[in-house]
Formats: sequence, structure tokens, C-alpha cells
Amino acid sequence: MTSKLKVNVISDGGDNNIITSNGSGVITSSKFKIGQILQNNFVSSQTTTATSFSDSGIALAITPTSTSSKVLIQVSIFAQITNATNEFAEGEFKIHRDSTVLDTNGRRVGGFATRGHGSELKFKGYQSFTLLDAPSTSSSVSYKIFFRSVNNTNETTFFGFHPSSITLMEVLP
Repeated sequence: MTSKLKVNVISDGGDNNIITSNGSGVITSSKFKIGQILQNNFVSSQTTTATSFSDSGIALAITPTSTSSKVLIQVSIFAQITNATNEFAEGEFKIHRDSTVLDTNGRRVGGFATRGHGSELKFKGYQSFTLLDAPSTSSSVSYKIFFRSVNNTNETTFFGFHPSSITLMEVLP
């Protein structure tokens, strides 16, 4: 025997609505603030010696359910930078929402550097960042990571080789 319970509101003992449904499968809650979670993992590698930004291939789209929703972006990238001379080596990455560059207080969202001795400086490891965005739309938005070598063409910046990921979480109003 199959049973089915249909409700449009679940309330607590004080008659406060805890969960409501509009009948189309979309629920809202005063207690649950994450609407959806999307994640994409990448293993493909990208390399650049350019000081202009290049597309890393790391991207993910989300469609917020409300124009008041925010999107929590979490990125974990395996990065490496080398410098064939005995100079400071620095790589940088940024994130776009569609064609808009997102930043934190006027700065790019992430970077990494190395300084050392020898004929080839090298840094490698995971770089992570978290950013809260307010796209103010209920249309699909795409988040994409770009990267570059900062100082000169003696540097080579690599992304990938090991799994990298981007996670998008819709934070409900």
C-alpha cells in the first residue's frame, strides 16, 4: 500500500510557517537557506606564459530562483608556476559572472607566488577562494575562472594536472 501526504505549509507549535510550497515542487523555508548546490570537477590542464588573462576552462552556470538570492562561489584550483630565471614568479586568477569581473575590494580574487634560488623557481599546490555574489537575477548566470602569469614571459603558469573544482550554492533570501 502506498501513502501520500500532500501539504502546502508545515508550521511549528506557535503557528509559524517553517516550510511552504507553491505547488510546483519549489519550497521555501525560514530555516533552510541553501536553495541548490551545483559542482563541477575539472582535470584538464591549461598553460600560459601570457600576462593577459586566459580562460582556464573552469566554469559553471546556475539559475537562481529569486532575484534576491545570492550565490556562494567556492573554487579549489591546483596551480603551478615556474620561472626559468632567478626572479620572483607570480600567477593570478579572477572570476567572471558572465562578462562582469568579480573582485574583493578592488583586488582580484586570488593569486600565488614564489621566490627562491636556483635556475628554476617553482610553486605548486591548491589555491582556494570563496566569494559571495549578488547577481540580482533569476536568469541563468555563468561563473568562469581566468588566469595569467603576472610578471614576464620567463614565467609559465599551469592550472589543472590534478582535480580542480567550482561549487555554486544559491543562498535564499
